[in-house]
Amino acid sequence: MWIFTKNGFISAVVNKDEPNSILVRARKEGDLRAFVAHTHSRLRLETKIVHTPDADYAWRVAMPRTQFERAVAGEAEAVDYPNFKNAVGTHYPDRRLVQILSNLWHDLRAWQQAR
Repeated sequence: MWIFTKNGFISAVVNKDEPNSILVRARKEGDLRAFVAHTHSRLRLETKIVHTPDADYAWRVAMPRTQFERAVAGEAEAVDYPNFKNAVGTHYPDRRLVQILSNLWHDLRAWQQAR
């Protein structure tokens, strides 16, 4: 699952070593730290972010599936904007993410319109 929030981008997959655990990954440390901080403030979850520089996602944290589910619900509750790309543009420190999201928006729109 890919999740984009105004705090950045994370990817979530089942932890192959622990089926009841979700491995939350990010390409940018700050994105994962923001997700963990938001999660911790809501769930009091103790997590350890691991740096994996040679992996496809350089930052990871494992968390119990139920806590991940609650964390994602918390992200949904935090939606407070009428336009996602604009919210990222005013909230996220790296403007390149807005360009990435704009490109993705255009690609998905073209896919929608393809016959």
